Amino acid sequence: MRKASRPVRPAYIAATLAVVAMAAMAFGPCGTGVRDKTPSKARPMVAGEVLGKVGAPSADGTPIVARTLLSVTCREGVVVVRTNVDGISALMDCSRPVPQSSLDRFIGVPVIITYTGDVLRVENSNAGKLEIPATDATVGSIDATP
Repeated sequence: MRKASRPVRPAYIAATLAVVAMAAMAFGPCGTGVRDKTPSKARPMVAGEVLGKVGAPSADGTPIVARTLLSVTCREGVVVVRTNVDGISALMDCSRPVPQSSLDRFIGVPVIITYTGDVLRVENSNAGKLEIPATDATVGSIDATP
């Protein structure tokens, strides 16, 4: 003999929906699970703009306004250059990526980044120069975790 099922109480339904709603708010909007790494509060860069101009070292030897390159990624036509201070997003043909062997020389070292209007130039006195073809660059603060 089958047991008769108990009716579901409205209070139980309301409590369950409240928990689900709070969990959804805590974990953010649904999506691909890939966090957007583009800079927040971005502003357009102008041709000739330089980021990371290294000044005279401070008393402890740390260069002033130095930027350490963390990563360079390209997805869906947008290159994102991330430093410990900010990030740059620009349009780029991702079918022609920057070789990883070239990037490896610059990752984790202080760099100067110059935007020419059609190229992002990444420079380090020891590693040399890396040119990334890119247009419509913007710069802004960014989460520095890779």
